[in-house]
Amino acid sequence: MLAAMTPQTAAAVRDYHSPIPLFTSGAEAAVHGLRDLAQNWSQGLADQVGGMSCSW
Repeated sequence: MLAAMTPQTAAAVRDYHSPIPLFTSGAEAAVHGLRDLAQNWSQGLADQVGGMSCSW
């Protein structure tokens, strides 16, 4: 699909910077995501998750 992209679009994609801070790695994102899970586990999170159903 790059062949159909104009030079201006390619430059805009190349130079884009997200206005939202991103994690520097997947590991950093995982630590962030698990932080609240670990903090709330003893506060009944297991009960909340236990009530969820799965369709697969």
